[in-house]
Order: sequence, then C-alpha cells, then structure tokens
Amino acid sequence: MNVLQLLLVRCADLIHRTLDALIYSAYEAGHAIVIGEEEVQRNVWKFVDSAEIAMEIRERATFNRLLVLQKLAEIHSRFPGIMVSFRSRQASTTILNDLSRQIKEMQRDGVLDSEDYKSLNLALQNRHMEILSEACSLPTSYKPIAMLRVIPWINSDSIRQFLAIKIRPVSFAPTEVIVEREEENPIILTYSGILKIEGEYEERGDGALPNSASALFFFNEGYFVDYVPAPACIGDLGLVTEEPSITRVIAETQVNTWPLEKIQRRLDSFLMPNLEIATKFILTPDIHDAILIQGVAIDSETQEYLVGPMYVPRSTRRLSFPGIFHHRVRPVVIVMADKRYRLPPEIDWLQRTEGAENNYEEYMKQEFGQEQMYIQEDF
Repeated sequence: MNVLQLLLVRCADLIHRTLDALIYSAYEAGHAIVIGEEEVQRNVWKFVDSAEIAMEIRERATFNRLLVLQKLAEIHSRFPGIMVSFRSRQASTTILNDLSRQIKEMQRDGVLDSEDYKSLNLALQNRHMEILSEACSLPTSYKPIAMLRVIPWINSDSIRQFLAIKIRPVSFAPTEVIVEREEENPIILTYSGILKIEGEYEERGDGALPNSASALFFFNEGYFVDYVPAPACIGDLGLVTEEPSITRVIAETQVNTWPLEKIQRRLDSFLMPNLEIATKFILTPDIHDAILIQGVAIDSETQEYLVGPMYVPRSTRRLSFPGIFHHRVRPVVIVMADKRYRLPPEIDWLQRTEGAENNYEEYMKQEFGQEQMYIQEDF
C-alpha cells in the first residue's frame, strides 16, 4: 500500500511538472509576442510610407497585443507560480548577462588573462544552464520572507529577516480600483501583477498631453482598453501635467507596488536638464533612473526610438535627440541620480555659462575617451 501511494505521488508530481512546463512555454511565447507587437507599434512608421497603412498595422498590432495580454492575465490569475518563475528567470538572466559583459570588458582592458576569462565564462554558462533547468513554477506567497527564500544568493536567515522588516509591499486584490477617472493619481510602481487600464480620450486642440496611464491614446481617439504587466510605472504624466487622470486603473490580478512614501522620497531628488537645444544626453553611471516625459529620443547604441512618456531602459547609456531644436517637440527628461551627481553647466537651468559647451566637450573626452557633444553648433 505504501509503495502504491508513493507511485501515485510520483505520478502526480510528474504530471504537475509536465503541465507547468507546457504552461510556462505558453506564457513565455505570449510574452515574446507582446514585445513584438509593441515593437511594431513603435517602429511601423519607419518602414511604411503610407499613413493609412501604417495606422491599420498599428491597430492590428494593438488588438493582437491586447488579445495576448488577456490570455497572459488569465494564466497569471490561475497559475501565479508560472509568472513568479518567469520573472525570476528573467532577473537571473539579466544579472548573468551584465556579468558576462563586465567580464568581456575586463578582458579587453587587460585586467583578466585568457585563462581566467575562459574559467569565468564557463562558470557563467553553467549558471545559465542551471537557470534553464529551474522549476517552471515557484512559490507565490507575497510575504517578503517567502519571496526572499527563492533567491539562491541570499543564504543567510539573518539577512532575509532584516530585508523582510524593511520591505513594505502594498497589495491590491483582483478587480480592485487603484485609480479612478477624473481623480488625481499618485505615481505607482508595480513589481508584480497585471493592470487593466480603461480610458476615453478626446482631442482638445491645444496639443497638451492628457494624464493617461496608457499610451494607447496616441493611436485611439475615444474609448480604449489596455493591459500593462509588471514592472510598470503609471502616474508620471500626472506629476508633470497636474491634470486629473483620464483613465481608470484596475488590478486585473493581484498587484504589488512600492509604497508611495518611498516613491515620493525618491522623486524629491530628481533633476531635469535643459535639453531645449541639446542633441545628446549622456546617462553616466551616477544616474540610476531616467524618464522621458515628452519628445523623441534615440538610443545611440541600439538606434531604438523612444517616444515619451516612457521609462528609459537602464541599458541605455546615451540618448540623442533628432531634428532641429526650433522645429521639434522639446525633449523633457527627468533623472534620479547619486547625491554627488551634478548636471553639466550647459544643460543646467541655473548654471549655464558662456564657454560651457567647450568645457563639457573636454570633460566628455576625458571621461569617455571620445568626443561627446550636447549642443548643436549649426543652427
């Protein structure tokens, strides 16, 4: 009898792991489709000359993205452990990719010899294989101590307890309204869950940006629905426009966010450079976060177009602003940086001086080993 029970338990475990693997693959494929459709929305105008065809392609991409996000929200609601595993693998892979890039730079600079490089590279490859072989479903408890237990490099209970005391997550139950329409909305940073955003946009004629938690108002006039998975930032436009929200934000699944007081303390130290006539902006290592509030920027390394409002990816180290300054929308960027960071004089509203362009050009040559220009010389 005991042997039979053991076999039944093993069979049930095998079935669960097989189903988890299938559902995980579906979740991963859906996530890739969402990213692809978002790329189509942003870049279709670069490849299609006809405005009507470009708009039709955008509408189809928007519809496909929403359709897949609805399915992802269903998976998230019914199988939350799948999402936890997916995000954990993403985070671990990002860390290992950063380490790999650092190791390559150290070898290029002569800090590591070929043997050390091969050894470290092999260790990273083994770690990648371990990540791929991890469970497709992880514990979904939202208690901080339980979340910290699935992080393999935190191996001390005292550290887990200390971090659990400091972490104060804010949770919203499924279908709970987080932001109501026509109300002022705070800045909300989500780190798990999916948000449903409903809104209605009417062109006012003055060109002002509406306070919307979704960028779909760019493509749709009238009623629209969007789904935004974590991590996400909403409410940043409200900080700038001081207008009530035109969208209602609802927790489609259980949503966890940063506490508001932490966000407010973080934003107390934000800086906004004067980029009215700038052609480039360097995101130095002292800058931790950057948000493009309005305007268009290009990641100089990947040539990806960034259209505000949006969070600037942390991998971006240099932004360029296309167009002649008096014909384009003024780029508006806010940055959060170390206390020691200071804006260069030529883009500091309070310290702009004559000759600052030349001083900053010389500073960039010393700092980065190549010429970096902020100010367009030929107007």
